[in-house]
Amino acid sequence: AFAPDGSLFVAGTSVQRFEVGGAKVSPARCALPGHPKALTHIALSPNGLWALVTRYLEDVTLWHLGGAAPSLRWTIRALRVERVAFGHDSASLWAVSTDYRGGRRWDELLRVRLTDDGAVADPETLPMPEGLSAYDQLLTTPHGVYALSLETPPLRRLDPETLAPDREGIDALGAQRDVARVSPDGACLLSQSYVDPPEGARRWRLVTVALPSGRAEVGWDLGEVSAGGLAVAPGGERIAFTRSDTGRSLVILRRELA
Repeated sequence: AFAPDGSLFVAGTSVQRFEVGGAKVSPARCALPGHPKALTHIALSPNGLWALVTRYLEDVTLWHLGGAAPSLRWTIRALRVERVAFGHDSASLWAVSTDYRGGRRWDELLRVRLTDDGAVADPETLPMPEGLSAYDQLLTTPHGVYALSLETPPLRRLDPETLAPDREGIDALGAQRDVARVSPDGACLLSQSYVDPPEGARRWRLVTVALPSGRAEVGWDLGEVSAGGLAVAPGGERIAFTRSDTGRSLVILRRELA
């Protein structure tokens, strides 16, 4: 994930921070614990002061980055969480929590209030808004939170106080959406999509979409190789991803190389 200052957080067996300038990448500046098998995901708040680290089947941890060293401020059991996202103003954290009551699945919305100095309030429980699914991917931008779903249109802006989806949405991501990430400044969304031709293997593609207009901008054809660990820098000037055929190799591309 790219931070608002352009630095890059890379999640693996640990979460490390790098400075990216020109064609150079500096050594790590700080590190957070990751998953021993590198099954780790990181999300950053729009103001860059908070990091949410999700480790497969382990606790989801919230870190404050405003001090001399990262500080652990909140933890929730991974098995209770389907989706998490920061609020557009970095003053809250949203989590879609799942439980089973009387043998039936029960989804609810948790909101955790945050402050810039690192304070974390007790979670509030809210009802799931109509039109939002626990399977929707939540994407945070400074001008709003979006939900990416398999429905049409696939990308919809959410109400900042309730996360209820707008009726209108954005449909510029391709027929089969796999995953998406948003730049720290909220100006650009990076999405991976695919097509299954009548013959041959599945074909993969990355595309950037301007927000909030929804205009498709730049595309990268990946052929039969899919991408993982997507990240997009402020303004969409750089994207970063790993290739499925190499696993541990990190690719960083500039906009002019599209």
